Amino acid sequence: MLLTLVLIGAAALSISMIYRVFGDEGKLFTFDFFTPATLTAILGLLLVYFALDSLRFYCVLRTLGHKLPFWYIVKLSFINIFVSTITPFATGGGFAQIYFLTKAGVPMGRATAATSIRTLLSVVFFIVALPFVLLINPAMLNTLLEGGFLWILIITLTIYIVIVVGLLRVVSNERWVKRTVLRFLRFLRRRGIISPRTMRRTYLRLTGEVRHFNSGIRLFAGGSKKFLAFSVLCTGLFLLAMFSFSVLLIHAMGYDVSPGYIYQMQVLINFIMYFALTPGATVIAEGGFALMLSGHVEGNIPLLTLMWRLFTVYAGTVIGMVVFYIEMYSVSRKKKERRNG
Repeated sequence: MLLTLVLIGAAALSISMIYRVFGDEGKLFTFDFFTPATLTAILGLLLVYFALDSLRFYCVLRTLGHKLPFWYIVKLSFINIFVSTITPFATGGGFAQIYFLTKAGVPMGRATAATSIRTLLSVVFFIVALPFVLLINPAMLNTLLEGGFLWILIITLTIYIVIVVGLLRVVSNERWVKRTVLRFLRFLRRRGIISPRTMRRTYLRLTGEVRHFNSGIRLFAGGSKKFLAFSVLCTGLFLLAMFSFSVLLIHAMGYDVSPGYIYQMQVLINFIMYFALTPGATVIAEGGFALMLSGHVEGNIPLLTLMWRLFTVYAGTVIGMVVFYIEMYSVSRKKKERRNG
């Protein structure tokens, strides 16, 4: 709840700052561009966006051999949006999904592999697409660098490299992971923090989950080609849907901005957003978006930025918050029933 309040405050502050820098008085709450046709198109795109987000995770799990009800995956996708949005570096969503997947009977290692693969598929897209975007339009990078985003770009690249190297190390050298875990547990035992029995149980459980994780990664690479292909396809379509909100909004407002430029801009901004320090990349996302469109959209930048974040992030966050607390209540109630049963 505290993180949610932080998010709301940061979002309000960022929109207020953008309004002061880029806005025109009286234009922040001008919604006359929302015609029935525009609203229908945006709501339709929103449904497709949510469906593809769930479908890509469902296909990853099917590739790993786990068949869960699609409706349950939809709930997990909304939970991921909510928890990722309120946590720094968007890290919390994956952990929340792992927690609920284990409650559904998926081993923790496999659940971790599934969330990691889902994230890596998006990361691979950006790694492949970003060089082409910068080659086509190098001025975009100059705009962000002049706007003070250099350190954010450096931090983002560093985090990507550390995560990829870490995952490769885990997958390629299981013995190294086991030795590292054992040394850490022995250190805790010598300090009297854990007992010898706890050390043995923890070691067996953690190394077992590492095996599940590694087998999940290998299974995805060599498993069902149909679901692997669907995972990649749904990830690409999901990102395309996410980028298309700004295209719809900009043209609905009557501005003649090339869709190609908008898609290129979205690739660059979302690359930086993925591991931004602030919850939900708030402030950084809005600032980068407004800065990139400052020479193309006059006056309506604050409203455009607000609408872009509303449909791509905040709508799913509100739904995810409701789903999260319902699921947490359900888990708590089942635990109480087992204790009393």
